[in-house]
Amino acid sequence: MNKLIPLINKLRQILNQAGSSRVLLPSIVVVGEQSAGKSSVLENIVGKDFLPRGDDIVTRRPLVLQLSTIPSNQTTYAYFGSDENTTFPNLKGVKSEIQRRTKQVTRGKNISPDEIMLNVFSSEVPELTLIDLPGLTQVAVEGQDKDISQQIRKLVLKYIQNPKSIILAIIPANQDLANSAALRIAREVDPEGQRTLGVLTKVDIIQKGVNINDILEGRLYPLKLGYIPIMNRSNQSIKNKKTIKTALREEREFFRNNYNSYKKRCGTVFLCKRLSLLLVSHIKKDIHEIRDRVQMKIKQAEKKQKDHQRKYGTFISSKNQAGVLMHKLNIYANTYIERIEGSNKQFEKNKLTGGARINYLFTNIFRKFLNEFDPIKLIDLQRLITEIRKSKGLNFNTQISDETFKQILSEQISLLEQPCQQVVELTSKELKSIVKDLGILEIKPYPKLEKKLSQLTLSLIESLKNKTKTFITKLISVEADVVTLSHPDYIRPDRENIYNLVELSLQKKRNVKEKFKSKSKTKNNKPNKNKPWYSFLMNVDEKNDNSNNDNNTYQNELQSNHLQEVNFNQRSSNVFGIQEKVDLIFILQSLANYLQIIKIKISDLVPKAIGHFLINKSKQQILGIFVTNLYQKQNFNVLLAQNEQVENERIRIQNELSIFYQAMEYLKNSKSFKI
Repeated sequence: MNKLIPLINKLRQILNQAGSSRVLLPSIVVVGEQSAGKSSVLENIVGKDFLPRGDDIVTRRPLVLQLSTIPSNQTTYAYFGSDENTTFPNLKGVKSEIQRRTKQVTRGKNISPDEIMLNVFSSEVPELTLIDLPGLTQVAVEGQDKDISQQIRKLVLKYIQNPKSIILAIIPANQDLANSAALRIAREVDPEGQRTLGVLTKVDIIQKGVNINDILEGRLYPLKLGYIPIMNRSNQSIKNKKTIKTALREEREFFRNNYNSYKKRCGTVFLCKRLSLLLVSHIKKDIHEIRDRVQMKIKQAEKKQKDHQRKYGTFISSKNQAGVLMHKLNIYANTYIERIEGSNKQFEKNKLTGGARINYLFTNIFRKFLNEFDPIKLIDLQRLITEIRKSKGLNFNTQISDETFKQILSEQISLLEQPCQQVVELTSKELKSIVKDLGILEIKPYPKLEKKLSQLTLSLIESLKNKTKTFITKLISVEADVVTLSHPDYIRPDRENIYNLVELSLQKKRNVKEKFKSKSKTKNNKPNKNKPWYSFLMNVDEKNDNSNNDNNTYQNELQSNHLQEVNFNQRSSNVFGIQEKVDLIFILQSLANYLQIIKIKISDLVPKAIGHFLINKSKQQILGIFVTNLYQKQNFNVLLAQNEQVENERIRIQNELSIFYQAMEYLKNSKSFKI
């Protein structure tokens, strides 16, 4: 069993690297007020002056003091942490190194929870591990946080709450035990005193007449582990360079002379033996659970690693960079395609996203606009009447020239180009919005790769958008340039029917005027839902040019950046000849019938063109663009450089897991552990 403490010390040294995730091990935690004599107790145990001293808080970081016994023919030495190559013979320089390490992580005179591990090897020390904590205090001094007492209290509780720890409460014997801060805080976690050992210091300066027998006999504030009185060196004796060896000899004489009946239970030597036995006893009770706790930590760390890998991917070594990068490129390209096709599940609820928005643009916005768009109302009627009269000449021809008809028709068809181009712009905008909102978890840890992929995709969309707009321009140009009245869906207007309708309308108007001659004119202006679409022409006269004003108004509206419903508002003019009305309606009806065919074709072809040249091409070309521009070996390190926070977390988890694996391996190979 004499090798159990070295085993735990070695295990503690391994696990200490895991920081806050370390396994709770049996330990002795030193607790006491400032100036209670904690440093003197530890120096007496070690037999060397090695701790910083002062009036304020000297211990400002937890000091894990691991003591190991070596043969008497070997020199005492120490090292910090696991740095076995940097040793301090006879502990020279240890004090200044503790101060240096403390200043590294503390501000002013404040404390830090970061441990300092000091390994001491000497023939004069027992096999023991002690954790020295900052002294309990009530008042902050200059250079300390105002809540320093709460900070220290929280740190002390963190250590003594470990049910595997022995609380070594340092209590000045020259004060009332009821006022002992060490005992008060120990009772909070060990109310029955089952694992608290009291150490009475300054017994040589208690007032005359005061007897500590009641304390030692357990009649006053009993502790199951009892109390051990010791005698430390005074500040003056330390200044006078009194050695610890001399102080220990004087300590034995003091207890022999003053507490002879208790001398075997007093002093530093007895304290060391008692602590070793207690620690071994605690280790015996806990030895079979330690492996289980280490195994549990391994499982927890492995789960953290799997979760991290699932979220951010596995560690990328130089050997698998090519495969990882290609995998990331595929993920990005596929996610982009899925967002467009609607197969990706990461959509917002109750909101159209991705390809659904583009489909809505085509079917609900663009198609509705075309259905409501009436280019006939933009035709300059004065111009058309003039063309009709010019075409009659002396022959009384009722047809305008084919060239004029084609020109007017081409002008109306050309008006469709701007809204068609706007649909291309809006589709491009939606695709770019998809790119900006991708938020792919597998790509997030690689900010440079994510930025590059986004830039390439946006550039591809912009390039395809321009090609699509070029095609749309050509499509509209073809329809405007080549007029084919022989189209199977084109319906030639019936001139005789038009004539009869105009004549009937005029007759009704004359009857109405005669019947309601004395009534308000406003009633005659009420809309008639049964009127044909060209009813506004019934009162057109060449003297009125209000249609030009309406034309200008609509042109301005059409040039806005939004597909919107336009309120056409034609004003009627004075009546002119019935034959001219018939000719005018015939031509307008011919234009309207042909333009209806064009609108149907445009409503079908434009979304198809956008789907082919912009949407589908972007899906087809995105991965190729990535490979061409990024998949070169010289780019691997740059593109696969992870987010610093993610990389640090990955390294932390890997190191933690490695430490627990190392601890388990050590336990498996340790003969002392197989008791």
